[in-house]
Amino acid sequence: MDKKMRILVAEDSAADAELFARELRPFKENKSLVVDCVLDGDQALALIKKENYDIVFLDVSMPGFTGIEILRYIKEHHRSEKVIILTGYPDVGDHFCKMLGADEYMEKPLGREMLKAILEKYAPLE
Repeated sequence: MDKKMRILVAEDSAADAELFARELRPFKENKSLVVDCVLDGDQALALIKKENYDIVFLDVSMPGFTGIEILRYIKEHHRSEKVIILTGYPDVGDHFCKMLGADEYMEKPLGREMLKAILEKYAPLE
């Protein structure tokens, strides 16, 4: 049996989190994906400390810890998660996020094709 890929989505907008879940649904049917969604940075950090994820989608601006603070935690603790920073504020800056260690920087909303590209890049679909 294949190992399940674990994905964490930390997104403070319930509507955007639901959109993420809906867009990931077809991939869950074709691959062994486990997706956890949380609505704030405190919940995200608690799960990261408890679980090992393959890919972590982090909204820049969330209640509690921000996506940038969680990215710093991941890098400072030499964790292996691929981190995709999400923002609705394009002025945050791709260069800044990548300098901090993000693997990708993307503006919301992400569509199915963008999610497929991320999954194929970091966890090839079978």
